[in-house]
Amino acid sequence: MIIASAIKLKNGKVYVGKRHGDCFKNIIEIYQRIGMDYEEARQLHFNCTQGFINDKLEFLDRTQAYYEALECLQCKEQKYNVEFQKLCKEHNNGLHIEENNWKPCLCSEDLW
Repeated sequence: MIIASAIKLKNGKVYVGKRHGDCFKNIIEIYQRIGMDYEEARQLHFNCTQGFINDKLEFLDRTQAYYEALECLQCKEQKYNVEFQKLCKEHNNGLHIEENNWKPCLCSEDLW
């Protein structure tokens, strides 16, 4: 069962919050308290992995977390939307993903 949003930094440290924005805020506040300036603290989360923590305190990326949440009935099943992708491609808005590259992705809004 998914219990919190989480961010995993390149150094392996994991920070949690209700939403991913809360995780980013926590990272900055924690590192500023130990003397790091704001910009340096902000850059810590560049190239991080966004995901979730489950009830076993395991970090799961967004796709892994989707499958766990689906199994625990915490979210609805996601399917590739052909019509939406056709519209994206027609409007050249950068959101188009080919079906063979698509994978489900859990968002905190899917949970709470």
